[in-house]
Amino acid sequence: MSKVIRGVHAFNEMSILDREGRMGFHLVDFGPWKVVVEPSQEGWEHLRLVFASPTALLALQEAGWTVVGTWFAFTYLKRPTGSPVERA
Repeated sequence: MSKVIRGVHAFNEMSILDREGRMGFHLVDFGPWKVVVEPSQEGWEHLRLVFASPTALLALQEAGWTVVGTWFAFTYLKRPTGSPVERA
């Protein structure tokens, strides 16, 4: 089941995604002032790039990152850590 987190902006979104990722949630959608995450059985890493080049994206994808999407200058990526989920 998806969880929508509101009140998200460029200055707090990566700390929110870091926390959610450690608890097993991964980014599936985003928009102005919100992110949408879904649960899983493992931890996740999230990454935000500014003006990502095709070369950088290809290298990251080869390293196991998946592009979630792009908005304005930002490209969002995720990858599973294989680590157990932290409990709050």
